[in-house]
Amino acid sequence: MNLKRFVLQHLAHLAFGAAAIVIVVLGGSLYAAAVESKDSTRRVAHTLEIIQGIHGVNEQLGRAESA
Repeated sequence: MNLKRFVLQHLAHLAFGAAAIVIVVLGGSLYAAAVESKDSTRRVAHTLEIIQGIHGVNEQLGRAESA
């Protein structure tokens, strides 16, 4: 009976440790995904700014050619 209790306690400690490791790994993965998402959003915003600048230049060239 005492051996069975020891094994169950040991198994419970191992399960708790495994769960803690899984939580830490998932937390790290979520943090990395959030950082990557923020960087991606910044790149998209920059690309849209560049495209707007190009459209402005094209519009000015069209006006200059018309004049």
